[in-house]
Amino acid sequence: MVSDIVGDRTLDAFLEAERPVPAPREALCHTDVKGEHLFVDTTAVRVERLIDWADAEICDPAKDHAGSTIWLGPTFTREVVALSGEDDGTLAERAIFLGRADLLDYFNAVVVGAETGSLGLLTAQLRAAFSD
Repeated sequence: MVSDIVGDRTLDAFLEAERPVPAPREALCHTDVKGEHLFVDTTAVRVERLIDWADAEICDPAKDHAGSTIWLGPTFTREVVALSGEDDGTLAERAIFLGRADLLDYFNAVVVGAETGSLGLLTAQLRAAFSD
């Protein structure tokens, strides 16, 4: 079913690729960065607040960038990481891997009935996450 959405070759390439090396450091991470938790300034240029830290943990900083991959794609994730000032050379690729892997896991859970979710939304997120 996933290969029908993202393509056989794209899915196979992801599944067969070597897993990124874990972060050389851990940090306090929000882990659920997405639009509803961000407050931006009136020009929509600068983030002023990040709310709802209920899922915070000490982990690879890539987790804070992984969500952007499923909403706006890998290119956007790479751009945000480059502008963040915290890129360690592999942060973006780790974030993209984590975003895709978590999404595949959640998609599977919805398909088998272990979780609830919108297949339409998940399909759109899969397309975005594998758009490059």
